[in-house]
Amino acid sequence: MLDTVHIFDQLAAGAVSGVEEGERRQRWDCRDGKKGTPMTIETMLYAETHFACAIILLIIALNVSFSGIDSSRRGRMFAYPVWFTLAACLLNAAWSILSTEGYDVPLAVMVIINSLYFLCCACATYSWFLYAELTADENALDDRTYMHVAQVPIVLLVLLQILTLFNGCVFWFDENMVYHRGPLFYVQCLLAYGYLIVAAIHSVAMAGQKRDLFRRDALLDNAAFIVAPLLFGTAQIFLHQLPLIVVGMVISFLLTYIGTLKRMISVDPLTGISNRRVFVRMAANRTLLRDFETQYLLFMDIDNFKYANDRYGHLEGDKALCIVADALSDLCRGVGGICCRYGGDEFAALIRLHGEASAENFIYTLQQAVRDAATAAELPYNVEISVGWTTYNSRSEPLSQAVERADSEMYERKRSKGIHR
Repeated sequence: MLDTVHIFDQLAAGAVSGVEEGERRQRWDCRDGKKGTPMTIETMLYAETHFACAIILLIIALNVSFSGIDSSRRGRMFAYPVWFTLAACLLNAAWSILSTEGYDVPLAVMVIINSLYFLCCACATYSWFLYAELTADENALDDRTYMHVAQVPIVLLVLLQILTLFNGCVFWFDENMVYHRGPLFYVQCLLAYGYLIVAAIHSVAMAGQKRDLFRRDALLDNAAFIVAPLLFGTAQIFLHQLPLIVVGMVISFLLTYIGTLKRMISVDPLTGISNRRVFVRMAANRTLLRDFETQYLLFMDIDNFKYANDRYGHLEGDKALCIVADALSDLCRGVGGICCRYGGDEFAALIRLHGEASAENFIYTLQQAVRDAATAAELPYNVEISVGWTTYNSRSEPLSQAVERADSEMYERKRSKGIHR
């Protein structure tokens, strides 16, 4: 009997039924292609599907780990659940082949393969949980108390596998090398799968609190990760001989990876804030205003930026751009606004305030924040910005018209300082 165990399969399907031997099935020898040998077509399909999924996961893992697409802490963390799931696929494929007749594999080897499989699945769900937490809060993993609590299930999972080697509490083999689930099998499954459930619930809760469309999309992608394994796991209840769960996992990883790439091409690589393309998209979604609020479009650039670039070099110029971006994004975050690097040394922001006085006060606070940051960074020149603003409603005009008005206002203010284009 082929009774391959999946930590993901068991929760969805309850148990993985094996392939019965001697049911007038055509058998192929995996070594010489002749009939009458121990490996069934179902077993070959089972193993080949796992190998195919492993190849897809390998491509994702290599791209995330070595391409430099996202070198952030969160980007590096995404690679870990992929690597662990890849290892689980290979172990499960090996188990599905070695558990058939015709392979004289020592009992200790089969026990070790199964234990490693369970551990890889546990580490995959735990590392996914860490990735999801970093997406929700960049400082989440720095909270030692929180992390100690989060590590309790993974510690218990490791201890269960150690105990299994002695008393078979999670799984065991009889004298005929037939696999059996132990009394604590479902405890193992619930502890591991619980990480995915908690990550999904927390991601949904945090997404509801984010007014930033960019961050909200990332959180919703993480929350949706659990959907494919659950759907495919339900299907596997009726199609137990097909490796549907691993396919569901690969689909989830692919969709998450594609979503990450789409968001990355929407971010300015130098400053880390949104680029013009995503700003235009987000501005179109900000149509519902409260009665007491007005939406203002701010357009700004750095005074005498070309001179500073030519005099002190592009590296110093890049520092100025980052200072303005950081100050603008911090202030926008405080009032639920959005901002972007519009192009060159130009930046744009869309904020909701209570009147013109509030808009002018916001601009003054922003200019002062830029000066203070430039002073703290000990730049060899003063960093000043000129800001123009106008009201904007996406229902009544395109964004480009509002940008044109704000741009004209900005250059009027530049001229009042004696600065020309």
